[in-house]
Amino acid sequence: MKSVKLLFLLVFVTSLVGCLDTTNGPEVITEPSARSNYYIVNQTESDLNVTYEIAFQNMDSTVAVFADSTTKICEAGDIGSSPPPSSALEKLSFFEMSNNNTSPLLTIQPIVDENWGVSGEEDATRFELVITTEDIK
Repeated sequence: MKSVKLLFLLVFVTSLVGCLDTTNGPEVITEPSARSNYYIVNQTESDLNVTYEIAFQNMDSTVAVFADSTTKICEAGDIGSSPPPSSALEKLSFFEMSNNNTSPLLTIQPIVDENWGVSGEEDATRFELVITTEDIK
């Protein structure tokens, strides 16, 4: 009977040792994330205020985009792939900066991804929307 108990104890301890984790720590799982930067390329002779609404949020912001310049208006991130403009932005409105005009010169809604140029930046995707004089007439 004593040898059966000893054999049982030996099998039990061997089973427990086999279940021990011999790694140095928990395995780190990294989710692939991506970031997008959205720019307005103002090819007009007018300084513009651009008001943008962020998708799925009751939030908007205004950014000054000066004549013949490129200005980053916002940034968004997602898991897996860079979010296109239609995923991040709900609406864009362009106002002439020199006038305190409440009527926009141009409103873009819905946002169409094909209207944006795409290029790479360091650790991000760069989306650019070009606005010309003909757009704001």
